[in-house]
Amino acid sequence: MYAVHYALLRSLKQAVYSPAEEGHYALASENYCHFTSPIRRYPDLTVHRLLGQWLRSGRAGSDETELAALGEHCSKTERRAEMAERELIKVKLLAYLSERIGLELEVLITGVADYGFFAQAAELPVEGLVHVSTLNDDYYYYDESTHSLIGRRTRRRFRLGDRVKVNVVRVDLQRRQLDFRVVVKKRAARVRGDGLETRRDERGQGGGRA
Repeated sequence: MYAVHYALLRSLKQAVYSPAEEGHYALASENYCHFTSPIRRYPDLTVHRLLGQWLRSGRAGSDETELAALGEHCSKTERRAEMAERELIKVKLLAYLSERIGLELEVLITGVADYGFFAQAAELPVEGLVHVSTLNDDYYYYDESTHSLIGRRTRRRFRLGDRVKVNVVRVDLQRRQLDFRVVVKKRAARVRGDGLETRRDERGQGGGRA
């Protein structure tokens, strides 16, 4: 479920710090103050100071222009810190996966293009690419209307939101890139009339052996 939660959080509009009274859409409250104590970020410190002033004197006031500038500064620095945190997590995860080439993961398709699809690991906050050239069981074309890659012969689809099993095949730490390949599972062997066993994978590829 990690991939679903992560994608949902990233799709939400980010909040900004401001002295304007805009309420809170989720709480349906007209009087709302962003408060994250005991984290003690600087925006919280500003709120603490105003609350302390109100408790001491019965009123609280501050320069509106100064608070607006402070809110904008805090919003920007918080975004920068979040980006740095995500980048560090990505580097550490890529380093971890670089030592586990071939690892099988369940992923959720988060983006589809004519050159392949991007997928988010279900249990790790890491995204990789399955290049269309690795889908060698068929010729896949991009259907923009359904956000899908579709096989011309097999009609197999890789669609936005689908869950797929993949293997880790390449990690490029310098470029921060991760490549996946769709797992091909083998079916049980069948004995032909001539005594040869045949195996056929789930993509319809077959072969024989003595």
